[in-house]
Amino acid sequence: RNNVHTLRENSGKHTNSFEATEWHHLAEEFSCRVEGAVNLLSKLVTGPNKSFMCDLYSYLWDLVSVLKICRAYVQWLAKGLASYPLAQQTFSCVTWFSKGYKEAFMGGDQEPWVFRGGLQAELQRLLPIDSAHDLFYIKPPDYIVTRMYNVRPFRPEDEDAMYNICLKTYDDGIDATDTFPDNPQLVGDKLIGKILTLSPEYGFIIEDEVGVCGYVLAALDAKDLAKKSKISWLPALCAKYPVPEQKDSYTPAEDIIKSFHTEPRCASDEVYSIYPSVLRLDILPSRVEDPALPRRLLACVLSALKSSGSKGVHCELKIGDKFIVDFYTKLGFFSTATQDQYGEIYLGRSI
Repeated sequence: RNNVHTLRENSGKHTNSFEATEWHHLAEEFSCRVEGAVNLLSKLVTGPNKSFMCDLYSYLWDLVSVLKICRAYVQWLAKGLASYPLAQQTFSCVTWFSKGYKEAFMGGDQEPWVFRGGLQAELQRLLPIDSAHDLFYIKPPDYIVTRMYNVRPFRPEDEDAMYNICLKTYDDGIDATDTFPDNPQLVGDKLIGKILTLSPEYGFIIEDEVGVCGYVLAALDAKDLAKKSKISWLPALCAKYPVPEQKDSYTPAEDIIKSFHTEPRCASDEVYSIYPSVLRLDILPSRVEDPALPRRLLACVLSALKSSGSKGVHCELKIGDKFIVDFYTKLGFFSTATQDQYGEIYLGRSI
């Protein structure tokens, strides 16, 4: 984190200097060590000694979850998007790399309670979201999660799977495939198309052995995203989806298409000032067995946004989608008390 500035020259371009090469080498070494911990958990879960597994599972489950967040964050740092001052900043909490901390631990003269939280907390404090305790202090599941998941930054080949998740969760978390039989991409274009097209840098996904089963996408500057969308993204949508003919009633698909041909709605200046970034997070409940994964996914994107200077993030939801609103509320989002005449509600969270 503190040396990520070596990946770019002063001009902002990527560099192949010795320091940058060494950074990537150490990042890959760290990734391999995380994978070793993941394999250890997998062997424990599938091993024959169930009593031993039950004794260790909750601790190793928690540790591996935080390690996956750290690995995804390091993979995102490799893109060179973190702002230079913040990347070098030592955050307010004491970490393993603080002066004298390691020596005090290794010396053995201090009581164990001085080093709060154990290894899991040591890793958490290396992330830039040291105040987001609710995303880390999670009760272990009451059952053994046998399916292994990976968390990583978004790649362009994930787009189709993410569009599919949008469709399968659009109806307040329920599959809406039958509602849009002729326009399977329509929902994805509405919810995440502009972020994927104009600001894909702050995206993370969850994948299992089948493929992508959850995602989070964010834009660092929501106000700038809205301006760019009006200039370039909306005209493309209008060309892709011609305005429906005038009639008494419209299908859900036609209602969405009509919205593309009207003046776009934006959050208030108050929302932009307090929560300048915007995000969208969705998962497939039928595939995500681990209840902590949405929080882990959110931790990844908040770390990336904080490293680029953001102080808050908001999301735009339909007020009638009770399940989705409750889902975001459990992730630490609060109502901004801003609701427009079209039934849209804005939820925000500080970083």
